[in-house]
Amino acid sequence: AGPPLQNAALRYEQAIRIFRQASEVCIGGPAGASMNLQLLRAEAKAWRSVAYVRTMIGDGMIPAGIDAYLKASAMYKSLGMVREVGICVADMGRVRLAEGNIPQAASLLSNASRLLKMDVVGGDKLEAGAALQYVGELKVQIHLQNPDGWEKCKSGHDEDVDLVQTAIEDLEAAQEIFVAKSDAIPSKVLSGIRWSMGQAQLLVGSIDKAKELIRQALVDESWKAENQHETQQAEALLGRLTGNDKKK
Repeated sequence: AGPPLQNAALRYEQAIRIFRQASEVCIGGPAGASMNLQLLRAEAKAWRSVAYVRTMIGDGMIPAGIDAYLKASAMYKSLGMVREVGICVADMGRVRLAEGNIPQAASLLSNASRLLKMDVVGGDKLEAGAALQYVGELKVQIHLQNPDGWEKCKSGHDEDVDLVQTAIEDLEAAQEIFVAKSDAIPSKVLSGIRWSMGQAQLLVGSIDKAKELIRQALVDESWKAENQHETQQAEALLGRLTGNDKKK
């Protein structure tokens, strides 16, 4: 047996072969068409899983992982599954961010936002909200990891916050969905996005909005219990913003 991630990639690749062979022998008629559609969706999902595992392996597997994401995206596009295409594009942005390719990561995440917002009007609203949150949080990470931004900060120049502004738009759209569906989700989901929005608002200089969002997250005991590191960050940040830090 090989390493766990390589074994996982092999299993997903085997599943893709099975789905393709099954699709080739699928019966005709309405029942066959329905089954073929299910097989195509399953294959697309398997390609995305292969992509994720390959990029996690690293060691020269990143190009193969990106290629698998492109295959998954193409299949989802042919199936009219816009949200899934957007998520695959966001996944590729996450990979480029991990590589330190900030411009390409930012471009991919911008495209992902556009695709996801096209899909908000239909389908599962909670899934749409989760996807927008994923993209918005990645955009904030891109901004924070951008070495050009750090150089500007050190030299006293203003940073470009356009990407963070679009991240806020994504997060606000996700929050709107979560608020509308608050009776169907745990409170920690809404608190998590408020924490993310609080950080983003702080980056664009909206101090009062940031404080209020962080306060709202910190009153949720369930979120705090499952996010102890983030809770410590939020409490320290709120303390600094309100001038109530304890002197050590």
